[in-house]
Amino acid sequence: MLRGLLRHSVDIFKPSSYDIGNEVVGWEKIGSVKASVSVKDSLETSGHDQVGVEIIEITLPYSKKLDLPTSDLIITMRGHEYLVIAPPHNVRYMDKELKILAQRNEQSPRIL
Repeated sequence: MLRGLLRHSVDIFKPSSYDIGNEVVGWEKIGSVKASVSVKDSLETSGHDQVGVEIIEITLPYSKKLDLPTSDLIITMRGHEYLVIAPPHNVRYMDKELKILAQRNEQSPRIL
């Protein structure tokens, strides 16, 4: 991974406490890292309600702290919140980079 491609500052949050029924009550910040971001898909429905959806792939340097087996994470970047739809993936198990798929919905309320 080329360090010059890490242009975006990304904050990653994980749940800190749960309520009855596994509903997340609080979030804690895992870390803030520099990452490379590429847009995989961008959709917009046209009809009575317009809903924009953006799916991005985030590539960041490997860290044991971020290599979590869960997709219950939130990523904030440029003032937008992205819900992680695929857990962090250690590329080729070489402990060099992680890839994360995340999705942003225009109409969804902010969580943080």
